[in-house]
Amino acid sequence: MSERNSVSVVIPTHGRPLQVVQAVRSALRQTHSPLEVIVVVDGADPRTTEALATIVDPRLRVLAQAENMGGSAARNVGIENSRGAWIAFLDDDDEWLPQKLELQLEVALASGRKFPVISTGVFLVRAGETFVLPVYGPMDSEPVAEYLFRRRSITQPTGFMPTSCLMAPRELLELEEFRPGQPRLQDADLVLRLVARPEVSFHWVPEPLVIYNDLSFEARVSRKVTWEYWLEWLRENRCLLTRKAYAGALLNIVTTYAAGRHRNWEAAFPILDEAFAKGSPGINDLCAYVTR
Repeated sequence: MSERNSVSVVIPTHGRPLQVVQAVRSALRQTHSPLEVIVVVDGADPRTTEALATIVDPRLRVLAQAENMGGSAARNVGIENSRGAWIAFLDDDDEWLPQKLELQLEVALASGRKFPVISTGVFLVRAGETFVLPVYGPMDSEPVAEYLFRRRSITQPTGFMPTSCLMAPRELLELEEFRPGQPRLQDADLVLRLVARPEVSFHWVPEPLVIYNDLSFEARVSRKVTWEYWLEWLRENRCLLTRKAYAGALLNIVTTYAAGRHRNWEAAFPILDEAFAKGSPGINDLCAYVTR
């Protein structure tokens, strides 16, 4: 394997010994063999370190941290200790199909760009059912923020790009790491800051190559957020979004959390006002808002 093709895999984990072993094995079984699989154990977790010790493979590196830092900071530890030319992220409760790294690397090397960022399709597993997401991929002329937050039709959801899909050059991730302390939006926050750089290009492998286990009925961290958190994040990062993307995020996501999950109908009306005042709502986004 040439240094140009070498891939480091970074997996943050805490309190999921059985799941993380499955995640690691899926990374080690790749048709494009990773240079290393770095598991950052986020805080004291003897059960997890013991489970990982059952995997005998020189590519596995376990970095046990004394204190719990959170997923973003744990990923940054992995980035800082990596050696590959590329870094691919995998959450401890997800898995990869065998060709994930191979197909992403093909797209990355064929791009001809200095800093390509590559995502993939996903098998979403939820309550015993499996769905293929996203329903559609990003268009070449479409800003990534609009792909993530706007609807192309009334019946289709917004784009979908969890952390376990992402691969990027290590050199780029040393310039723009994950922001620590975020319980949610770690993937979107990083991607939007990356693609804001002029030397970065975004690419997508349409095949579903990630098994995303949606533990929404258990304790997946990404579900432990409120609509206020979403709204604060959007306001802080409005400079990274187009007006269309900003309105789409307000109407498709913030409203879903406020009026849907939290039954706070009063919050929905100021959100609509803000979508018009600071964004450019699309007809499909407005229809989604009305049906909340």
